[in-house]
Amino acid sequence: MGIGDSYLTRVTPTAGKVAPPATPLHVLIACHNRRDLTLRAVTTFAGAATAAGAHADFTVFDDGSTDGTAEALATLDLPVTRIIGDGSAFWSRSMAEAESHVL
Repeated sequence: MGIGDSYLTRVTPTAGKVAPPATPLHVLIACHNRRDLTLRAVTTFAGAATAAGAHADFTVFDDGSTDGTAEALATLDLPVTRIIGDGSAFWSRSMAEAESHVL
């Protein structure tokens, strides 16, 4: 095992022991008219987090999308908080708004 490889070791709980709780993750996403890409990002990340034993929550700042992004996110059976902008925030302000909502 090389330096830094120890994090790759997977520990399997022994019989009768309770597995540790899932690691919480919070993901911030800023988007504008990227419905399919945003849905794929959220669902793919959620699946990867689950496979890794983590739990992911999402905050998505949708800056005034007109392609149904917000509506599509609302249909997901995932913990997604949607913040709707008016199209004037662009990426940096969208991310700042999402971050301030979480903190």
